[in-house]
Amino acid sequence: MVGRAFGTTTLGAYAIAYSLVRTPTNHMMFSLQQVIQPFTARAQDDPETMRKAYLIMLWIVTLITMPAFFGLGALAPTAIEALYGSPWSEAIPLLLPLALAMPLQAVQAVGGPVLWGSGRVGREIVVSVSIVILLIVVLAAASRYSAVAMAWGVSFAYLVRSVWITARVSDILGLPLSLSLSMLRGGLLVGALVAAILYAADSLMIHIGVIPVYRLGAAVVLGAILMPFLVALLARSIVPAEINEVLWHVLQRFPKRVQVWFRPCIDAGVTGGGHR
Repeated sequence: MVGRAFGTTTLGAYAIAYSLVRTPTNHMMFSLQQVIQPFTARAQDDPETMRKAYLIMLWIVTLITMPAFFGLGALAPTAIEALYGSPWSEAIPLLLPLALAMPLQAVQAVGGPVLWGSGRVGREIVVSVSIVILLIVVLAAASRYSAVAMAWGVSFAYLVRSVWITARVSDILGLPLSLSLSMLRGGLLVGALVAAILYAADSLMIHIGVIPVYRLGAAVVLGAILMPFLVALLARSIVPAEINEVLWHVLQRFPKRVQVWFRPCIDAGVTGGGHR
């Protein structure tokens, strides 16, 4: 639809932006599904375990993907120029909406295998078919304006699908939808802060004349430092009390030095009350 509406040049730019964000998301989704689906099938007789596992997976996945993709979206000009060069500058405004869509795709990737493993494949199919129809309608309308509008239409469709899948899974597991969606709070907060800081740092580097490839490298390093730092700093706000115990069991599998660093973060979810 992009190619028919705006030609092959714009289609190439769209493909570049989409591939840049979708390829790592696909790898993560595949890995998640290989773990979640068999676990769900085995844990059907233990609904409490399934509820806790689903909530913690939502929390962890969004805490990883939202800072990464929000940061990439904030650095769209630098990323495209560093990786592909200035001739592909048409992909720059397309990258932000497509990057914002990927954490939503990850949320759906957590819920989909739960539906499959619990024998509710039909429900997932209904959502998928409905979203295809919605996407066609949205893209047809957006194609009257620009390829960027179409990219935002894709992001909107991903949002609808992720919320819909989350609602279906929450219903099956006996969870309030508000509780499931609250697991996204940490990722949203950390992601927004990471994006803002990376954007400010990138703007400073542009001002002093740093070339794009060095700016992108510096942003990757800075982002890798910021994520655990912000998790520790904001633990009282982003560690949900509902998954505190599970987080501690997961943390025990890591080396002692990692446990010592992150144990106060988990404890803070309790002493600070978490969010229920």
